[in-house]
Amino acid sequence: SQGTKTSGIGISTKLKNEIREEIKRITGLRNTGRKTSLFFVPKGEIGGASGQYNEAERSIKIAISAVDPLGVAYHEALHDFIAGLQESPEGRDLRKALFKAGEMPHVRAQLKELLAKHPAALAQIESDPEERVAYMFQFWAVGQHLGKPIFKVNDKAARNALERLADWIRGLLGVLSESEKAEQVLEALYEGKFADRNIVAAVIQDMKLDTM
Repeated sequence: SQGTKTSGIGISTKLKNEIREEIKRITGLRNTGRKTSLFFVPKGEIGGASGQYNEAERSIKIAISAVDPLGVAYHEALHDFIAGLQESPEGRDLRKALFKAGEMPHVRAQLKELLAKHPAALAQIESDPEERVAYMFQFWAVGQHLGKPIFKVNDKAARNALERLADWIRGLLGVLSESEKAEQVLEALYEGKFADRNIVAAVIQDMKLDTM
């Protein structure tokens, strides 16, 4: 992702601070009692991966040699979000909806294209629904940050006549398609609306994410 890549030998202080601000906004770094800890570490410390999320410690580690550390930060922030969703019935329902969104054909097609040169990541998205959503948020959020769309969550542009009719009916009924719901959730996450885990259920209720 242009504008966030490193030389592969380290992360500048400026980019580290930028990543800290993004993680703080999205995860509520210092907004709750259970704060997220962010560490920049050698790749060997996290098994050769570019990033790692530890749910028990609520910590995010980013490899200092990661090619796109900001994208890695968004990816791991999504894992933190998913972990927090398990704390309420509304959150668990939303978690299921996000996993369902990750199964959408246009989502899977884009992920396969973007990860074509990364066989390990391709294997992850085939077997792990949470990884599919994490990569979906990673690419979508980097595009938001750069002001240059990389990933389309909403599939309206590619829908056929019958699907567009269904969209029109949903509009009359005030409900959302699965892709619209997913996009609204990612936007709210990116904006920091879910940063305080104590009010996640209330935020979900306020968003009125009814689908059909």
